[in-house]
Amino acid sequence: MSHCIAASRGRSTTLRRMIPVLGLLSWGTAGAEPWSETELVRQGLSGPVSAADLDAVDARARAERTAVPLLDSPTLDLRHEEAKGDWGATTNAVGATVTVDLGLSPLSYTRAAHLRGDAGEQRGRAMALELACDLRADAADLWAASASATVGETAQGRLESLLDTLAALSEAGDASGYDRDRAALEVVAHEVDARLLQGGAAELRARVSTLVGADVTEVSLAPLAARPALDVALAGLEAHPALEGLVLERDAAKLSRDAARRDQLPDVTLSAGPRWDASPTGGPGSQGFEIGGSVQIPWMDGTRGESRAQAAELAEAEARLVRARAQLEAAVRGAHARVEGL
Repeated sequence: MSHCIAASRGRSTTLRRMIPVLGLLSWGTAGAEPWSETELVRQGLSGPVSAADLDAVDARARAERTAVPLLDSPTLDLRHEEAKGDWGATTNAVGATVTVDLGLSPLSYTRAAHLRGDAGEQRGRAMALELACDLRADAADLWAASASATVGETAQGRLESLLDTLAALSEAGDASGYDRDRAALEVVAHEVDARLLQGGAAELRARVSTLVGADVTEVSLAPLAARPALDVALAGLEAHPALEGLVLERDAAKLSRDAARRDQLPDVTLSAGPRWDASPTGGPGSQGFEIGGSVQIPWMDGTRGESRAQAAELAEAEARLVRARAQLEAAVRGAHARVEGL
């Protein structure tokens, strides 16, 4: 952009010093191939920033899916039994046992873990959707900023041409010096505004390029789709991955609360396995089995705190679901109202 302002006698020293600094904000975009929204979203979701976020959500989902085992790990018992008698006989016994908890708590915890893993997958989908929407919003802002900067540059050229005409008329005595000086001030003020528009466009280019991981100078917007009716848009919110994930988290919290309540009841544990006994006389050993059981009676108040904590987590999950549904509905209604206004 030409700087005819420097030649005007009505320019201030401060603005002459500002113009070169503001000029550093402008980016040359001539000849740059614009990015389509599809290319921008695809590159953005596979870029380093988005990929790191999505990988973290996926790792968290796999960790939350790790369930409480229904069967405890098998235990190997090595025992030396000595029978005091006339012959001083001794018996060596080797046994392997598997412990089974007959309570329903492990089953509920296992189902809750699977639900939390499914909720994590929905969170990943919701994050990908949010990243895509943010990139499309940035693309629209970049397109508008670039267009505004172009319009501002064109208008600046027309103002400078008008100033040159008024200066020539003023020197010839056909126009007043007041009109010439007023036009010069308009040129200076508009130059500052035009540079600010170029700086805003440059900032958006830098932001989008960083998120995408590639040099993005200009974008082309996709054609507008048909606007759905408000009731159709609101009905589609139930399939939003963020809401589906929160529903799964609420169901998982309910299972965990029920499991914590069952932990307050007496629990039965069985253990069984084979055993091998060595003969006290040195002959061949004999094979048998052993079985045992235990009843855990919760005399103390150790599990009541866990039950209350799980109940509080369920209430928080319900609140998050209600709030998220309300926020999404408000966003849809607000967007619909803006489109109606446009």
